[in-house]
Amino acid sequence: MTEILFTKALEDYLNETKSRVSHPIDLSRSKHLMNHFQGLTVQDIKRTHVRQYVKQRKQANMKPHTINGELRLISGVINQLNYDNDWNLPNPTLGCREKKPRGRKRWATEAEAKHLIQAASESKNRLLLPFIQLALSTGMRKGEILNLRWAQIDWEAKTIYLNQTKNGDPAAIPLNRYALHILNQLKQYRVRSSTWLFSHPNGERLQNIKTSFGTACRKAKIEGLTIHDLRRTVGSWLINGGERLEIVQDVLRHRDIGTTREYYAHLEKSKAREALEKLDNTKIYILEDTNIRKNE
Repeated sequence: MTEILFTKALEDYLNETKSRVSHPIDLSRSKHLMNHFQGLTVQDIKRTHVRQYVKQRKQANMKPHTINGELRLISGVINQLNYDNDWNLPNPTLGCREKKPRGRKRWATEAEAKHLIQAASESKNRLLLPFIQLALSTGMRKGEILNLRWAQIDWEAKTIYLNQTKNGDPAAIPLNRYALHILNQLKQYRVRSSTWLFSHPNGERLQNIKTSFGTACRKAKIEGLTIHDLRRTVGSWLINGGERLEIVQDVLRHRDIGTTREYYAHLEKSKAREALEKLDNTKIYILEDTNIRKNE
């Protein structure tokens, strides 16, 4: 087995995964890993090294989500080496990941969504409004939207095709009439030299929209709402509209139904309560005791 420096293996892995949606984030994560594991080969890295790395990152006040993302990058390097070389290197990150805090349960109410869209329509960033509208009509992730190319839209099939998602799988996103209308309106901002839906006037892809989104939220007097919460908003609207958890799972493309339950099961329970209250208003008299009815 040829010894390979971890830094070299990480560079090779990043070059091989350039097409992934997560690549820009992985590049950022790699800087900390490069510094910490410099001089070590992949064969040298043990669980004790990883635990020391986690300890340092926690001391730097990094969140569990960030630390776990960096550990997943180590796992990716090891798994790729094992696959390419038919090796059986142990994964040194096993048992080292941080426990995730319970997920946030925040989404926009209908009133908040209206105020946000109004604020976005007045934004200096002309792409903010169609970004928010597309997010709320499809449930797509921020990175998926910002990485969209015009060639990925099948107008006849009313579908957006994603080559790769967060889960690593391709996906087909159905487009309703509202989403199609947004995309047609977005054509007016299309830069001829660019293949991106969301691009700067020079044709380069729009990398982030967080600042404009935050400004719109402040203008709309909405607190605690993030871009990812737009995706959760779609899920909550579907449940409140009477859809089952399995449908929400399909729309949001959760690999595990447990993820869907974590965020939306309590909404489904509230719908069950509403259904029982309707029953109380219609058929419950059948169950009443005859004597009780006589005394009414």
